[in-house]
Amino acid sequence: MSSYKPLDSRQVINRAALSNIGSPAGDNLADILSLINAALSGITGSAGYVAKQVSLTSGLGTTSYTATISSQPDISYVVFAMFENLVDPNPQFQMAEVTSKTTTGFVVEWNSPLDTNNYIISYIIVPKPFVEGETSFGNASTSSTTTYTFSQESGFGVVTGMQNIVDSNPQFQTVVITASSTTAETTSVNVPTSSVNYIQPYFIGANSQAIVGNGALTATATLPINYGTTGYGVIATMQNLTDANPQFQPIVITGKTDTTVTFSWNVDTLSGNYAINCYTVSLTA
Repeated sequence: MSSYKPLDSRQVINRAALSNIGSPAGDNLADILSLINAALSGITGSAGYVAKQVSLTSGLGTTSYTATISSQPDISYVVFAMFENLVDPNPQFQMAEVTSKTTTGFVVEWNSPLDTNNYIISYIIVPKPFVEGETSFGNASTSSTTTYTFSQESGFGVVTGMQNIVDSNPQFQTVVITASSTTAETTSVNVPTSSVNYIQPYFIGANSQAIVGNGALTATATLPINYGTTGYGVIATMQNLTDANPQFQPIVITGKTDTTVTFSWNVDTLSGNYAINCYTVSLTA
């Protein structure tokens, strides 16, 4: 009988190098390859991604943006969008919500007309190999819990949002991650949902986290690599795993460098228990 024993992935992949992409010591091969893919995509982009920044140079007074994308096999793709404003000293703070999807595009809407032409929509469609999907909030609900198909390694980050591609007049609510474990996460909203048509898109793979202090209006995340440019896509979600009644505030990207991204919101935080999970990737053509 053969005494052959398969090698553990950690025996053949340099652990020091892996630590540079955020791989914890207990990672299995699938998790390691996902992290490598994320690092490479951040440097060069990847055909599996759609990552764009769209300057709303005619955005004044608008409440929606229609994106045209490369054709997808179906509308099960998971898309996240958020606002940037790197110019105005006092930007609006609004939630960007996906309200329509086809195989060749989607619509993002927000609640109040934009007050200047200085806003940018930053959006990312996540490749299918990542752990991502969509979970229903249900009607009259203030939370949605996603149970993962398999247990995740500790230290991962989740990015979530809200979507409603059915109702003609949906609610526009900010989401906050309020519970997270290696097997599930819970995303909460402030007001009970008004129909069964609200969806929580989720993505496991945040590659940076900004810790938010008490009484803060901004937080800055250090990015996993030096992009050498501010031309990268960003998606982010606020998280509070401690407070029983967290604040629900839209976050807007208000500053970017080659190695950092700054997020802002409208009202001072009431505790030091907040963090922002964000994911950054180079833009695709």
